[in-house]
Amino acid sequence: MPLILEQRSARDIIERKKHGVHRYHVASMPTLGVSTPVTLAAAVAMSAAEILGGMAICWCVDPGTDISGRMITLVADMRNGNSTTFGPAYTQLNNAVRQLFRERWGGHCMVEVFFSPTTRRPGLQAVFENLYGTSCRQRWERNSDIPYAGMGTLHNGGMGSPTQFMLDMEIRKAQWDDERSLRVDDESLNWDEVLETVTNNGNFLASEHTVRHCRDLWMSDFFRSDDAGAGGWDGSEKAILDVCEEKWRANLERWEPPAFPEDKRRGMDELIERAKKEFGLS
Repeated sequence: MPLILEQRSARDIIERKKHGVHRYHVASMPTLGVSTPVTLAAAVAMSAAEILGGMAICWCVDPGTDISGRMITLVADMRNGNSTTFGPAYTQLNNAVRQLFRERWGGHCMVEVFFSPTTRRPGLQAVFENLYGTSCRQRWERNSDIPYAGMGTLHNGGMGSPTQFMLDMEIRKAQWDDERSLRVDDESLNWDEVLETVTNNGNFLASEHTVRHCRDLWMSDFFRSDDAGAGGWDGSEKAILDVCEEKWRANLERWEPPAFPEDKRRGMDELIERAKKEFGLS
C-alpha cells in the first residue's frame, strides 16, 4: 500500500543504524493507476511524498546521515492487468519526481535512464523499449549524451538474459565509438596520399594508408550488411540473436571464477544460505 513503511524496510533502517552503516536509499516503485492516482500530476505529488516521508523517517532514526531517494515507475496496462515500465508516462512520472526534488529540495533523488524492458524475450521489442526509454530521457533532460540504457534485463527487471545482454552491449559499443572529435594530424590527414591517388586517377582501396587504418573503422559483428547470397547472412532478427547466443556461450566457456579470499567466500556462502532460508528455498 502507498505511504506505508512496511516491516522489512523498517528492520533494514534499524539494522543499518545498529551496525554503523549510515547510508539510506529510499526507493518508491508505485504502479500508476493502482498505488497512485492515474493522472500524472497527482501521481507525481504522491510519489514525491512517499520518498520524502521515507527520508524523514531515516533522518529521525539516524540524524545527519547520508540519505538519497530513487524513483522507479510502473504503469498499469489496463488491457491485461500487467505492470509495465514502458511508455511515455513512465518517463514523465520518474523525471517529474526527480525534477521536483532537484528544484525544491536540492536534488538527492535519482532515476534510471530506463529501468528494464517489459518483454520476457530477447530481441526487437526489448531493443525498442530500451531505445524508446533512452530517447525520452534524452528529450526530458535535453542531453543527447545519455547512452542507450539496455543492460540485458527483461520482464521489468525480474529476468536477466545473456543473449539480450550481448545485443545491448553491441549497441552501446556502437555509441561509445561515436567520438565527438576527429583525430587530425599528418597521418590522419595525409595530403600526399590524397594527391598521389587523385593525380594517378586511382582509388584508395589498395593503398598502404588504407591497409594501415581500415581496421580503425568500427563494424558490428551482430548488425551486418545484407550478404545472404554470399555468406548466408540475411539480417533477420533470428540471425542476429543466433550470433548473440554464440557470443555469450563462447564467453562462458572462457570464464574463470575470481580468486576471492577464503573469508569472503565463507561470508558469501553464509549470505546465500540465509537468503535461502528467508525465502523458503532450503
